[in-house]
Amino acid sequence: MKAPLTATLLSASIISASQAAIIGFNEDFTGATLDPAWNEGGATGGAFDAANDHYSITNTNGSGGTKLSRNEGGTLGDYTHMVTLGLNSFMGTGADVKWKTFGPDGFTEMVFNSFGNVRQFHPGGNLYNNVPITVADGDTLSFKQVYTLSSNTMDVSYSVNGDLYQPLYSGTGNGASGFQNVITNFAEVEVFEFGAGDPVPTVTIENWSLSPTVAIPEPSTSLLLAGCFALTAIRRRR
Repeated sequence: MKAPLTATLLSASIISASQAAIIGFNEDFTGATLDPAWNEGGATGGAFDAANDHYSITNTNGSGGTKLSRNEGGTLGDYTHMVTLGLNSFMGTGADVKWKTFGPDGFTEMVFNSFGNVRQFHPGGNLYNNVPITVADGDTLSFKQVYTLSSNTMDVSYSVNGDLYQPLYSGTGNGASGFQNVITNFAEVEVFEFGAGDPVPTVTIENWSLSPTVAIPEPSTSLLLAGCFALTAIRRRR
């Protein structure tokens, strides 16, 4: 049976709208193996833990950072980017955990250090610097970035142990053009130890998602009329 015209046109509208958006993902690491879309890089301190549903990253001073990244694509649009980190053995170890995104217009990087401070860099300088977050080993720490294309603004917030998100930043970034596209190339989490000695830092990635916001356009008057005519014709044939 052929689909009614209204459904066909609506589907076409949705497909057209979704093409003007980034490619998203939703990863909770519950599979039997690591999704091959992920790229393991840097020092040999990253491991997928299927038994505990997370990806573990550790790093030792002098070995370079240990990274997990994912290539992206699509066209810039509204998006929400979120990550939840488990602080296994991190506080006081002399290390950074860095959450980065890259696009054709540059990059942005959030850095949380083992002294309990977070900052975010966008080319030209830090958007905020050494904001304290009260956490301890064993806690989870979530970060969220919400980008709105029409205003070229990003709202950044954090949450500890699943509590309400607290604001960190809201604005257009640095430079005359602001954020623009800092997302469609790839996203990355890196652990980097700048101190020395034991214990070495260990962070787990519990959840990581990138969700495009696709607006379904309002149907035009001509589309509504076409739908009405199509439904009337179908009823008559019955």
